[in-house]
Amino acid sequence: ETLRVLTDQYFKHHSEKEASIVTTKALGQYRRLLISRQKQYQALQDALAAAVKTQATSDLVASLRRLLAVEQLDVSHLKDLELLLEGMLQLYIFGNDTVDPSACRQAASKKWGLEGRDPKKFRATLEAFVGGNMYAEMTKAQ
Repeated sequence: ETLRVLTDQYFKHHSEKEASIVTTKALGQYRRLLISRQKQYQALQDALAAAVKTQATSDLVASLRRLLAVEQLDVSHLKDLELLLEGMLQLYIFGNDTVDPSACRQAASKKWGLEGRDPKKFRATLEAFVGGNMYAEMTKAQ
């Protein structure tokens, strides 16, 4: 029985580390993509400004505006993903300070669910969770 418990703990610990590593890699990839999209967004803004300044055809200006709107949505989405992944890394760190990291993540996820799962609110929700009684009980038990 003790061997089974130790084996479970070993694999649970390493799966936590693996999840943290995968999240870190994903964060790096999204950051590179975000930088690329931000540069593309800036180039589209410059092209639109030049088209308006030179009084280009209305079709060209309309096309550039549509492209700019789509690029703005992509940049906003990538920024949200970046915030979320950064928060997830923090959650892994906080979870490692508890007896049961997966229970910690589940509890924080429930709190974030009450916020409508808004990526912009994840970090604030996580900080409130870590400052709360539930997290204190989880770390006290360790």
